[in-house]
Amino acid sequence: MPHLTRTIKTACKLVFFAIFLSACNEGGEDNNNQPASATNTCTDSLKILTIDVSISNRDDITRISECSMIIGDLTISNSQNLSSLSGLENLQRINGRLVISDNSSLINLVGLNNLISTEALQIRNNPRLESLNGLSNLATTEVLLIENNPSLTLVDSLSSLNSVETLTISNNPQLQSLQGLEGISATRALESTCSADGEKDITLQSTDDITALLGCEIIDGNLNITGSRALTNLSGLDELEGINGDLNISDNLALNSLSALQNLTHISGTLNIQSNSNLSSLSGLETLTDVQALSINPNSVIDDLSGLDAILNSDFEQFSPDMMCQSSQDQGSGDTSSGSITIRSSADLEALNRCFITNGDFRIEGDDTLSDLDRLSGISLIRGELSISTNVLTHLQGLSGLHRVLGDLSISNNSQLQSIDGLQALTRIDQSLNITRNPALLNITQLSQLNSIGGNLSVTENSRLNSLRGLQGVSLIGSTIKVEISHNDTLSDLVGFPSLRYINGDFIISNNEQLFNLQGLESLNYVTGKLSIDNNAALNALTGLDALNTSTTQASTMSLAIDSNAQLTSISALNLPDAQLTQLSQLDITRNNALATLSGLENLSTISGDVNITDNDALGHLGHLGLSAVSGNLNIKTNRDLNTLDFPKDLLISGLFTLSENASLSSLTSFTNFFIDAAGGFKINDNPLLSDLSGLENTVKTIQAIITNNDSLNNLTGLNNLDEVTGDVVITDNSRLEALTGTDSLRVITGQLVISANDTLESFSNFGGDAGIQIIDGDIIIENNPQLRELTSRLAHTGHIKGDLRIHNNALLTDLLGLSSTWQVTGNLSIRRNNSLPDLQFLSRLTTPKKNIDIIGNNALISLSGLNSVGVAEGDITIANNNNLTSIDDLSGLLEVFGSFIIQNNDALTEINHIDQLIDIDQRINIDQLTNIDNHLSISDNDNLTQIQGFNQLEQVRGNIVIFNNPKLNDLTGLTNIGRVENNIIVSQNPQISDLDEFDSSPDNIIINGGLFSAFNALTDPLFIPITPCSADSSRLSGDAIIRSSADIDQLMSCTRIGGTLVIMPDASVTNLNGLRQIQSVEEDLIIFAPNLTSLSGLEGLTNIGGSLQIHNALILESLTGLNNLVTIGSNLNIITSPELRSLEGLESLERLEARGNINSIIYISQARQLNSLSGLANLTNTDDSLEVRVANTNVSETTLNEFCQRVIRASCRPESN
Repeated sequence: MPHLTRTIKTACKLVFFAIFLSACNEGGEDNNNQPASATNTCTDSLKILTIDVSISNRDDITRISECSMIIGDLTISNSQNLSSLSGLENLQRINGRLVISDNSSLINLVGLNNLISTEALQIRNNPRLESLNGLSNLATTEVLLIENNPSLTLVDSLSSLNSVETLTISNNPQLQSLQGLEGISATRALESTCSADGEKDITLQSTDDITALLGCEIIDGNLNITGSRALTNLSGLDELEGINGDLNISDNLALNSLSALQNLTHISGTLNIQSNSNLSSLSGLETLTDVQALSINPNSVIDDLSGLDAILNSDFEQFSPDMMCQSSQDQGSGDTSSGSITIRSSADLEALNRCFITNGDFRIEGDDTLSDLDRLSGISLIRGELSISTNVLTHLQGLSGLHRVLGDLSISNNSQLQSIDGLQALTRIDQSLNITRNPALLNITQLSQLNSIGGNLSVTENSRLNSLRGLQGVSLIGSTIKVEISHNDTLSDLVGFPSLRYINGDFIISNNEQLFNLQGLESLNYVTGKLSIDNNAALNALTGLDALNTSTTQASTMSLAIDSNAQLTSISALNLPDAQLTQLSQLDITRNNALATLSGLENLSTISGDVNITDNDALGHLGHLGLSAVSGNLNIKTNRDLNTLDFPKDLLISGLFTLSENASLSSLTSFTNFFIDAAGGFKINDNPLLSDLSGLENTVKTIQAIITNNDSLNNLTGLNNLDEVTGDVVITDNSRLEALTGTDSLRVITGQLVISANDTLESFSNFGGDAGIQIIDGDIIIENNPQLRELTSRLAHTGHIKGDLRIHNNALLTDLLGLSSTWQVTGNLSIRRNNSLPDLQFLSRLTTPKKNIDIIGNNALISLSGLNSVGVAEGDITIANNNNLTSIDDLSGLLEVFGSFIIQNNDALTEINHIDQLIDIDQRINIDQLTNIDNHLSISDNDNLTQIQGFNQLEQVRGNIVIFNNPKLNDLTGLTNIGRVENNIIVSQNPQISDLDEFDSSPDNIIINGGLFSAFNALTDPLFIPITPCSADSSRLSGDAIIRSSADIDQLMSCTRIGGTLVIMPDASVTNLNGLRQIQSVEEDLIIFAPNLTSLSGLEGLTNIGGSLQIHNALILESLTGLNNLVTIGSNLNIITSPELRSLEGLESLERLEARGNINSIIYISQARQLNSLSGLANLTNTDDSLEVRVANTNVSETTLNEFCQRVIRASCRPESN
């Protein structure tokens, strides 16, 4: 294309001087140049020549050598011998044209070194001119013309030139670039957009073509730089900022640099770079941020995409397919969308095309043939995860072009890797960086260009890594992340993080054996999550954390954990002048056994969460802990040498204060500025030298008060102002506690009261002062106090105990005076093993226990005096193992029991009388006035009981009547008036019972809906019918079957179906049920009354029971394994008195309990104290209102029961337990 000339006309230029005025002509015409002569010299003091001058030899130069300014033209032409212009060094300005032409020997322009300005500069037709050296100070000219200089290679001496109005550079065949003209700026009147003579495309093939675009900022159209043999660079395009079209750079043989494009920021079309045989780098394109598409041939000499950093670090995706990596099996398909590549061998490397970008994960899992990664040197962007895990690579030099990884970078399990040399160009990881388990790795200095990690940083288990230098450029780590530096055995400091100001997540420094301090973190201000420093065996100080500052809102979420650093002696770096550690979300200082002081925490005033100061053996005091408020819990535990709690400021605790296992702490007297909020509480336990609680006087109201296992605690002085506890009060295992003095103001306990295992406590005197405790809304548990003699203080003065009342194992307790106001117990009433308690007279106001009554194992108890007013019991009544109890007459007011009534193993009880009011046992029982028992009536193991009288009004038992193992019992006439038994009557192992006439089923007597079963009494079972074996023709047994011996089991070996009720009540010779394996169905009830059975193995074939499943007195049965295939039960499931039953394992196949008519089916489990779970019923799903669940005297919690009933949809629960 023809050369282009840009011209801005100048109408007239006026130049003023001190002594005269000269007019200038329009440029373009000669002014009758005169050769320099003796009269044309600058001899006056002004050194100014005011005529046109012509030079053609050295003498001409000499004559004007003194001139500093020429007002006129200077023409240097037609010289034969001039090789330079030396001698003109004084010349500074030409107010006219400078024409240098047709000089056959001129090589350079040295001599014009001080020339600053000329109106026009024309350099033409100088055959040997190689450079413009000598014009380095030329700053302005209106016209610049350089043409027809065949030897000219450079114009770089024009670098000071900043103002040109007309520029022509043409026909200089050796000119390689326009470098030197960069200073020509937009101060000239050039258009801000450029195009080529109105053409849409501009094509550049030479420096002449580039001249036309000098000063262009925007090119409106496509720019093609193509097919040039001479262009080595693109100097002249230095001001180019944008191209509104494509930029195509291709087929340029000499082009070796794009540095002149350093200001190019956007290309609205495609950047296409192809087949430039000497162009090896894209350096110069660093400012390019916006391009529509990118096509760069990876098979050219371009090493990688360095230079396109802004593009690589953006969301740009429009790469041409030939830039993408493909394995050999994918090549040719053109599909690069899946993109995941795995390199396992050198063959896999050879199969990979030369490429710049992977479109998915890239995994290097090399075998022994993979010695290097050189073929990967062009890969600049991995748009997925990069994982490197090999046993052969010692370095990563083949990844030298890698700039960015969009996924995780994982360098792990590389047994020979000594260096990550090769990652020097990596600047960004969008997800996590994991450097893990590289036992030979010495350093990571090659990551020095890395400035951003978008996810976690994990440097762990690198046993020879001694430095983190290489991470110094990282200033941003993630949005919600974790930084972990752990298990690096030779790491001695953390130098390598000078740019790290904060971490938006957790920072874990753990298990680095040689880490002596934290130097390297001097710039770290805060982390938004947890800063955890733990198990660093050599760490002796926190030097390096000098700049921690949590005074700002964004830093307030930081928590600090200092744990298990065996040599740590000082944390004072946390209070250096640059540090402002004023608030935290949590503080944990634990297991630092050399730490004797908390100096460093003087400015820490508020904690929005918990404080844990535990297991610091050498910590003697807390005098440097400047806390004034803890919104969570304060735990001071297991600090062996801690002897004082000398907090320097007033401290308010809003959560639970726990003071535990501090072996040297004897007093809280330094605690006078300590306050527990009403929403907080305290737990003081296992402090062996603590003698009283003086120091807690500021405590008035809390949600919890727990005082346990303080071996020297003598009284409760210090709690004198405590008025109300809105939760539990627990005072247990204080071996020297003699009195409850100090609780004089206590009036209200909203939770439970537990006073237990205080070995020297004799009395409740002064507990709650003279008025006693007014309100107790939870359980009252008083147990295992061996010296306690009396309950003199009033407990629950209102008379209503809203939880359980449990008085257990108080060997010397003789009265219950403190309970004399009690008229109702919402929970269970349990009085057990109080061996000095003669009666229950101080419970005389009790009328309606809401759950169970257990009077068990009280060996001095001779009567139930005190229970006279009980009319209705809404749970079970169990009276058992009271060896001196001679009468239960005091239950004469009992009308109804909604659970079972169990009288068992009371050796001195000779008769049951005065239960005449009992009408109904509804799986409950009553006495003289008792009319109804809602569940079972059980009378067992009473060694001296001879007769049962007093059930004269008992009309109904809705469960079973069980009369078992009463060796002297000979009279059941007291049961004569029972009108109806919904289930069965079982009479077993009563050797004095000679008849069962009381249960004659004539119309005038008892109605038994189940069966009457007798075994091992002094009579022949009136219902005894020998079992007829099932025949080969029929495997169904008609009617009932009672198994008493192994012979009975043998008779049923061929049976698959029982047509009636099956009762298993065997003698001691039966230890298993293996002969019943064929039974699949029982059409009525299955009753198992088997104190000697350890297992139900043998019932695996059973899938269906048409009636109820009842398990009674299975004294050594631990699980229900054997019933594994049982799917349905026709009515109830009852498990009663199975003390060793630990789980319902074996019922996993049970799906449903069927209701009969409008009568609900019931699950009733009682007297199974080892049972704590209902998990064996996991598949039970009754979806209507037909199921009731009742649990009593087990270890199943109310929470567990409720969760079970919520899952078994619409089941009705009655948590009668425990």
